[in-house]
Parts: sequence; C-alpha cells; structure tokens
Amino acid sequence: MFRTRIKNFVYPLLFMALAGGLAAIPFLKSCGFDRMVARVEEAVVQEPDSAISMLDSLSAGFLTEEEAALYALLYTEAVFEKEHHIHDSTLQVAYAYFVVGGKGDIPRALSVKLYYGLGLLEEGKQVEAFFALLDVYEQREALPGMHQKNLLCRYLGEIYRRNALYQEAERRFGEDSLGGLAERGERAEGTDARLAKDVAVA
Repeated sequence: MFRTRIKNFVYPLLFMALAGGLAAIPFLKSCGFDRMVARVEEAVVQEPDSAISMLDSLSAGFLTEEEAALYALLYTEAVFEKEHHIHDSTLQVAYAYFVVGGKGDIPRALSVKLYYGLGLLEEGKQVEAFFALLDVYEQREALPGMHQKNLLCRYLGEIYRRNALYQEAERRFGEDSLGGLAERGERAEGTDARLAKDVAVA
C-alpha cells in the first residue's frame, strides 16, 4: 500500500515536471534566437562574415514564420555588406512576411523595401528601383539605423547622378543630398531618358 501511495504521488509530479519542461522549450528557443539576432545586428555592418557564420549555425528549419522572415532579412543585410549583392530568393521570404503580409514592425518592413529596391537596381530595373527607394525615403525616419539611411541616400543619389538630374536632386533632397547628389559633372553615359521624365513628374 505504501508503494502504491508513492506511485500515486510521484507519477503526477513527474508528469507535471515533464509537461512544464516541454512548455518551456519554445520560450528558451525564443530567448536563444533573440540573443543571436542582437549579436548579428551588432556585427552585420562591420563584420558581415561573422554575422553570416552566426546565421549559418542556426537551424532555419525550426524557426517560426516570424523568425524565418527576420532570419532572411538579416541574411540579406549581411550578404549585401559582404558582397554588395542582393540574395533575391532569401529576400523574398522577408518580403512576403513584412511587406506583403503586413506583419512585424515598420522599421523592418522598410528595411526589406530598401533591399528590395537595391535588388531592382542590381537587376538594371532603374525606374522601378527609383520609385521603390523613393517610397522608403519618404518614410526614412522610421528606418532602424543611420547606416541604412546612408545606403538609401547613396543609391538614390547614384540614380540621379547617372541621369545628370543634379538640380532635381538638390530640390528634392536638399540637406540630405549625400554622396554628391548635387555635384556638377559630366552627363553619365547611357542616360535613361524614361527615368529622367518619370523623376521630373514624380
């Protein structure tokens, strides 16, 4: 009878301990992911190789939808800082969640739009890139950091420079004309006349 009482007492305790441990797993995993995100965000600009290594060490198959989208955004940032290249298939995961799905916070959604615009520019879609980046520029104060604001102005400036739209750049950006937006110079080869027309009426 004594043993029966022990079993009746111990087994429920073991069950509750096991259930509690299983319930804690998502919380512990989330804490670990949040710590990794903080470390990656600190390293992504100055040490993109380290950021990529940290991301590669994570098993993406066990992430929630939100975590997978954030992982994709961070990976896109790190690869861009290292190679000045947009990893389109990775960015699409973040774009689907933050932009199309309208989930997550505004700063991260704007970050995704920034890299989307840079991807369009990389593909030679200068007009589409211009309007995508201009949309981000109009909400630039919500971008998460100065580095991204500088990237935005630099590449918008490059589009204006290629099309010799110096006065338009100065009119639109004024004090924010970074990277020589308003400088005078020779008209760039292969000026995109369609872009020049679109910018003039934008």
